[in-house]
Amino acid sequence: MSLWCLACGFYDLTQRRLPNLLTLGMHVPALAVLVIAGEGFLGASITSCLLAWAAALVLTLPAYAFNWLGAGDAKFLAAIGLLTGLKFLFVTYIIAALTTGLVILIWLSLQRYWPFVNLQLSSLNLRLPDIPLLRGKILPFGAILALSAIITLMLPHLWEAA
Repeated sequence: MSLWCLACGFYDLTQRRLPNLLTLGMHVPALAVLVIAGEGFLGASITSCLLAWAAALVLTLPAYAFNWLGAGDAKFLAAIGLLTGLKFLFVTYIIAALTTGLVILIWLSLQRYWPFVNLQLSSLNLRLPDIPLLRGKILPFGAILALSAIITLMLPHLWEAA
């Protein structure tokens, strides 16, 4: 799962999109694991995995409708849910949301204070490029989701069956 997350994250960072081969393509093995093993990749019940798939869509489709996320981000989170179950999905989503919020705060701070940095550097005849305004789908949320899923994998006490 880590390699798949890394591939999705790298692709989103470099190409600014998540292809169906990576996102929808993981739904088939996830469903195969559910049918053959009778549980998800990390031991979650079939019900938990199917509910996590639906919850991922509920969490991401409104943002997609407002053009804040791409469809690949929604399909990626749905595949994570189908593979892992509700608990893992929610922890991953919370980490991703907090990370995104932190990145946005840093970005907005840079937008505000960057002109002052350039003003100071102008005495040295230097100028740094301007920080672009935050509009639409500017952050690679798929990469943030991938990082969040890998972090959640490293916290096994959060997702192990009780």
